Amino acid sequence: MSENVQNPFWQWSLERYNRKPVERSLLKLQDECGFDVNVALWCCWLAETRAPLDETTLESAVEEKREWTASVIHPLRAARRYLKSIDDGIHADVARLRDHVKSAELDAEKHVQNLLFKFDQSSEPAKATNPAKSAIEYLSIYGKLLGAEKNPAFSKKLLQDLVDNIFEPAQNAAGRGNIPAGKQE
Repeated sequence: MSENVQNPFWQWSLERYNRKPVERSLLKLQDECGFDVNVALWCCWLAETRAPLDETTLESAVEEKREWTASVIHPLRAARRYLKSIDDGIHADVARLRDHVKSAELDAEKHVQNLLFKFDQSSEPAKATNPAKSAIEYLSIYGKLLGAEKNPAFSKKLLQDLVDNIFEPAQNAAGRGNIPAGKQE
């Protein structure tokens, strides 16, 4: 799949991630519980737009993006976070480099979302009757694959908070001082 092909999952993710509570929930699940933000968003997107997601399909999708995430996204994220820790606002060259790394990280995340979107093309679009309930189910399957229940930082409440904020009406999410996707510090 060409990187230039319109990806409605990417557009949906950008809109949802721009909601500050969604961003916070996703980063907490990522940093404390080992969830991949893109997979978590994909689970929610599928709950809203596609046929049911089963454990086998989810496991295959996670495997599809595993090497890219480990070899590209994680090193870029580590570099960006390191540069943030040493950027005291005095060194313009460090800030400029950090901006380049952030941009590369966002491009790498988009590639993962394109992989997930392409992976999903086998199912026909179908509006779910209860996307929030389906999202909890899909995220729980993902958490089970990760062994999240063994992590003391993990709870079903984290999943519920994410889902509540993902499926909150867009008008309630507007105007909260959200930062654009990819502009994480």
